[in-house]
Amino acid sequence: MIHCFGFSAGGLSWADIVLYNTFEDLFPRAQITVDDGLKKLKSIHKRVKNDPKIVKYVAERPTPEW
Repeated sequence: MIHCFGFSAGGLSWADIVLYNTFEDLFPRAQITVDDGLKKLKSIHKRVKNDPKIVKYVAERPTPEW
């Protein structure tokens, strides 16, 4: 289990991971920027991005073809 704060009180949820993935992959490709007023969403993204297990996965995953 990966533990972090976000949508799930008990740890990192699928919603947290989807939000992180959207910020990291979809928005940059679509040239979408996130409004500074969305502080809670940005906070969840930052916490997921800095989670040690996520950091390890991103470092070790195969390079995407895109």
